[in-house]
Amino acid sequence: QLENKKILILERHFQVGGFTHTFQRKRKYEWDVGLHYVGQLGEDGDLKKAFDFLTRGQLKWAEMPDVFDKFVYPDFTFEVRKGRNNFRNDLIKTFPHEEKAIRQYFYDLDRVNTWFKINETKKNVPDFIRPLFNLLPDEKDFALQTVAEYMNKSFEDERLKAILVSQWGDYGIPPAKAAFAIHCILVSHYFKGAFYPVGGSGQIAETMLPIIQEKGGHILLNHRVDEILIESGKAVGVRAEYLRAGEEEEPIKEFRAPLIISGAGAYITYERLLKNYEDNPYREGLRSFDTKNQTTAHISMYLGLKDSPAKLGFGGENHWIFSSLDHDASFAGRNSWIHKDGPLMCYLSFPSLKDPQAKAHTAELITFVDYEAFSKWQDTKWTKRGEDYKLLKEKIAEGMISFIEKHYPGFRDLIEYQELSTPLTTVSMTGHHRATIYGLAGTPDRFDNEKSPWCQARTPIKGLYLTGSEASAWGIAGAMLSGYVTATHLLQPWNMPKILSLLAHSPPIKEDGKDNPAEGIDNFNKIKKESTAPIVKEEKQLEGVS
Repeated sequence: QLENKKILILERHFQVGGFTHTFQRKRKYEWDVGLHYVGQLGEDGDLKKAFDFLTRGQLKWAEMPDVFDKFVYPDFTFEVRKGRNNFRNDLIKTFPHEEKAIRQYFYDLDRVNTWFKINETKKNVPDFIRPLFNLLPDEKDFALQTVAEYMNKSFEDERLKAILVSQWGDYGIPPAKAAFAIHCILVSHYFKGAFYPVGGSGQIAETMLPIIQEKGGHILLNHRVDEILIESGKAVGVRAEYLRAGEEEEPIKEFRAPLIISGAGAYITYERLLKNYEDNPYREGLRSFDTKNQTTAHISMYLGLKDSPAKLGFGGENHWIFSSLDHDASFAGRNSWIHKDGPLMCYLSFPSLKDPQAKAHTAELITFVDYEAFSKWQDTKWTKRGEDYKLLKEKIAEGMISFIEKHYPGFRDLIEYQELSTPLTTVSMTGHHRATIYGLAGTPDRFDNEKSPWCQARTPIKGLYLTGSEASAWGIAGAMLSGYVTATHLLQPWNMPKILSLLAHSPPIKEDGKDNPAEGIDNFNKIKKESTAPIVKEEKQLEGVS
């Protein structure tokens, strides 16, 4: 929007949006696949301003209930209310003997968030400026202790420790492995409540795409990038395979542009997309990191309901359900349960109760598992993996439903339709390494710039940049921050104050001329219906490939 650059987005999936796309069944049930709730979207929220800028105010958000998270344990439930003070005071009321430590905890959240902002700034400024950051207090050791280390040093009550880390599923690894920094970022993100996009998470792409197209940009679906092309030490384009090429079409295509932006993550970018680049400086380091810092995959169950879950007392909040206080033990058992009775923990949410435009009632169940638990079928194709795979999915589905039924009797009777996805589905749709949903594991090493120099927007290769969660932090908010950071490296310096001003005062929505998104939305709908149709015709005019 600022420099009229033409952008080509290559998407391997047959739907636009990545982990924000939605899908439907029976023409009435619709589920999101990656976005379940987002913070900082009140009228004064920074993320709200950013989305208003990027969508010209077309994307709307529905606020979730005042109690947006419930942490459910065998003998108690703790409710998280909107508001930092509410959260803190509810903890103190429940654990009055830990009041001093609880107040210190909220101070420490701010302390680490400040460190994170400084650390992110440090790795993105020019090299000659970085020494100035040495004048600031060094908080790295405090921020990069594990969550478990902090909890065990700060609190005595095991129930309180368990409650405070109950959202670890939002960053994918348990307290003993996770950096305290990612925990602080996540918890603080929801202090002002939680929100869900009106119309579902697919509206994010639907409202952004027309603006991309308006500037001459394009998106190609079913195009899997297999290699970033390097010539004379500079990124000059990509080689991609058109996954739905007919007999008379050429499946392998090259797209050239002066700027290449990878949103595939650091591991895939340096390990796979630069596989033929001999001077790759990060390949061995990333392999070592991946071996040492194991990340995780997930199983999702999508349910279509006969009636409103409100009849069982649900109000649109998320439920984090655990079989014990020991989160690390639950994580350790993430693979063995699939051959037994049911999961040790499960996340339950209701898209239809969060979205005022939902046509029918839905629910989602999520739990964690390793990709290796399904590697037996890794060479099979989506929807064609064999009878033994189908039987295992049925066993897993029954175990997950039974787990919820134990906590909420009558839940099973609401189910009309069910569908289960495994890590193999994630790989088929996204190509993510080991089916991870969060990228590189959020361990202390991940946030140490010296140990993980690949986690930043800049790369050692001229013309190549990263964006996405591994260039900054997790989730929608992290990806948004990452996009801003990447933009600061790409745009002319004088545009940075303009970006900040636009985010602070989102532009009005215009209804005429170029600023009218109606035509672009029609094109978006056409893309969704005719996902194999090539859109880009004049490849030489492209100014960026993402």
